[in-house]
Amino acid sequence: DNNQNMGAANLLTSLPLPGSNDFSLFVQNDVTIGSGETKTYNFDVDKQKCSSDFSATLSWYDPPASNGCTKCLVNDLDLIVRNLDSSERFYSNGNSKRDSVNNLERIRISNTSFGDRYRVIVSSSMLGPGYSEQKFSLVVTGCFQSGDGDE
Repeated sequence: DNNQNMGAANLLTSLPLPGSNDFSLFVQNDVTIGSGETKTYNFDVDKQKCSSDFSATLSWYDPPASNGCTKCLVNDLDLIVRNLDSSERFYSNGNSKRDSVNNLERIRISNTSFGDRYRVIVSSSMLGPGYSEQKFSLVVTGCFQSGDGDE
């Protein structure tokens, strides 16, 4: 459920299972990003007869905010996916701009086509006082053979 973050996990649509589905999985875990830094990862949709959405999910453990905060995200990372052919930008969690509230951000792109090229961008918009870096994890699934990045 996209509104309450509950629901049953479906492994056939969550993990690549040989003989059961045809999409790929790209994982980056515990990647360190510094203040003002950007990490990019490029993906080419290059699997024929693959019907999976292109999905990118960014997650990080945010430090505790102060009591009574109104904007409680301490370290603000952002996830953006850009279509390299059309320059269209996709923002996380259904937004039309960057998400400055959540520490779990996801972008799903339906109806990808063979030959589409996407760049997944993780950027450090703001790190709170006393923090010079933040670790994050990124998971990308879709109809690609592999991803490459600036890592």
